Amino acid sequence: FNHGVHVMHGCYLHARAGIDAQGTQLQPLEMLCLLTSAICHDVEHPGVTNAFLIKTGAPLAIEYNDRSVLESLHSATTFHILSKPECDVLSTLAPEQRQRARTMIVGNILATDMAFHHEMVDNLAKQASSVNESIDPAFILRAFCHLA
Repeated sequence: FNHGVHVMHGCYLHARAGIDAQGTQLQPLEMLCLLTSAICHDVEHPGVTNAFLIKTGAPLAIEYNDRSVLESLHSATTFHILSKPECDVLSTLAPEQRQRARTMIVGNILATDMAFHHEMVDNLAKQASSVNESIDPAFILRAFCHLA
């Protein structure tokens, strides 16, 4: 749990610093999704790597088809937790917003898979070099979660 809190805090600080530097602001829903993703990104982590789970043919690897096994577990567990009324921080959202939030949270958690680290770094470099183009907020959220 401490790790999740530290990552959430780091994401918040990076988001605030980026907002101040750019003069733009994350929408409240985007910030909620960022912080939810960050605190939940490693929930129920079994203490082994994706590679280990896949190599040993673990039930989780089979269930998640050898792709982002742990991140899929973390994402699914997050939404099992959020399905409890006392934990559902998305309960007041309209159905369209709720679906958008789910998409962002799942994307953010899946983005923490280190198998995609080089791809993420390359995409960040491209974004940084195209200063005049608008940056996809969903990409920024995924990057914050990946890098924190």
